[in-house]
Amino acid sequence: MQSFDNAEILCDTNFIGVRIPTCAFQNEHIQKAYLGYNSDGVHDEKCSGVVKGDWQFYDGLELFDECGTNKFENKTHIQYTNNVGGKVK
Repeated sequence: MQSFDNAEILCDTNFIGVRIPTCAFQNEHIQKAYLGYNSDGVHDEKCSGVVKGDWQFYDGLELFDECGTNKFENKTHIQYTNNVGGKVK
């Protein structure tokens, strides 16, 4: 059974994202999920994921910039933090 533990971080020099098994949301009875859920109290449709096959994708630097992602950077690392969440049915 797929769960949120099967989520994968996607990272490249010009790209960040996360893919989560679609059935993980179904198994937890989450009907609609958003990147940055509750980060500002507004849930913009552009922050909802895109279903591709068995995966829900949240990706692209512009999406992360607009959906509540925090960025910490020093001389050697860049760290992004955010969440994906939604209401339980």
